[in-house]
Amino acid sequence: MKIAIIGGGLSGSLVAMNMIRTSDTPLTLYLFEKKQDQMNRGVAYSSQLPYQLLNVTVKDMSLFGDDPGHFAKWLEKNGYHSQPSDFAPRDIFGKYIEDTFKHETAKKKDTEVKIIYREVTGVAKNKGIYKVSFGNGEHIDADKVVLCTGNFPPGDVPGLPQQIKESKNYISHPWGGFDVNSVPQKNDILMVGSGLTMIDLVLSLHKNRHKGKITVISRRGLLPLPHGDAPDYTPAQGPDLKNATATSLLDWVKKSVIEANAMGKNWRSVIDAIRGHIPEMWNALSIEERKRFMRHLRPFWEIHRHRIPGESIAILKKMEQEGSLTFLAGRLQTGELVGDKVKITYRCRNSNINKHVTVDSIVNCTGPETEYRKLRSPLYQSLVEHKLAQTEPLSLGLLATTEGFIIDASGKEDRNMAVVGPPAKGILWECTALREIRLQALKLSEAILD
Repeated sequence: MKIAIIGGGLSGSLVAMNMIRTSDTPLTLYLFEKKQDQMNRGVAYSSQLPYQLLNVTVKDMSLFGDDPGHFAKWLEKNGYHSQPSDFAPRDIFGKYIEDTFKHETAKKKDTEVKIIYREVTGVAKNKGIYKVSFGNGEHIDADKVVLCTGNFPPGDVPGLPQQIKESKNYISHPWGGFDVNSVPQKNDILMVGSGLTMIDLVLSLHKNRHKGKITVISRRGLLPLPHGDAPDYTPAQGPDLKNATATSLLDWVKKSVIEANAMGKNWRSVIDAIRGHIPEMWNALSIEERKRFMRHLRPFWEIHRHRIPGESIAILKKMEQEGSLTFLAGRLQTGELVGDKVKITYRCRNSNINKHVTVDSIVNCTGPETEYRKLRSPLYQSLVEHKLAQTEPLSLGLLATTEGFIIDASGKEDRNMAVVGPPAKGILWECTALREIRLQALKLSEAILD
């Protein structure tokens, strides 16, 4: 059986490893990754920032759910001394994926893994065989295809004139064109977006003893919340999914937090407890209710769900107290080049007042583009053009079953083409973290080989 896995980062590596572990027949796995330095690591674990910790503790970062201590044992074996509650550097976790991948793929002699460092530009289907195209007319034939393309680069910051977007002052993709080690120490920087990307960049600049002022603007001015104790908790009663709305689910979460607090636990316990049920809750919502969640509740879910180490929060607060870091809540309106700087106009949240800030650089930290209709990906354009796939109603990814099997343009489920990780966001919502990806990769590997 020939299987093409498109994307060689965390998702693709986990799919390959689980297929090797699961299969009892010979396989040929074609693993496509367009950037050699991102093989196994993807974007998340390939950057070399001075300060970039994982956002999850060592004890919860095993690649295999049936062996929760796998990462901790690897660290000890390779000379990295850590505690289960530590937050390891992302680069070290990248090495862990690489090493584990080499070990797992060498286990079975009847399985051949062919890594192709090229970008897949199209997929077509003829008589049940998939033609996977890459490069200048090159292609391979496969019996099955798994899309593991990960996150896409962010969309452009709205409101900025084209003149600024084309200038050296604007960094549209921080993971593709922003070297914190080469930033002049006295440069003033505006970061648009206050999520995990911003956290990594600000803390890395701080590690490099950056002297310039850093300003962070986001619509609500919300920051990821810190990790803390999260004792195990099981809600006394689940939500009513027959008549689920965004508001009813929010009310159920609030009620569960009150219940958890009364038991000596906390909101973190609740968030961790419901993660495994998110796909079921998400699919219980109508399309209109999902849109309502996206408009009103998504930012609040994100800061509670995607937490960061307490030491990171402490550094940010210290920088803010010292005046080297400022957080703004508002919407960027426009900007203009003034000499070799940029003057930005923004509107403060809940007011009609416009204010200004002048900086040397603007860094786009708005996060990956999640609206698939806006993507300029030759692969996804090809899938839609050949009617092999369609975007789901909110355009958060491809339409698929909750198992991950693609639903084609005619509405038919294709058991030979599947998706793992971020492209499944529209059908699972939670599918970007290791905990969810490793489970999805395991279940899908078993199903697609059945």
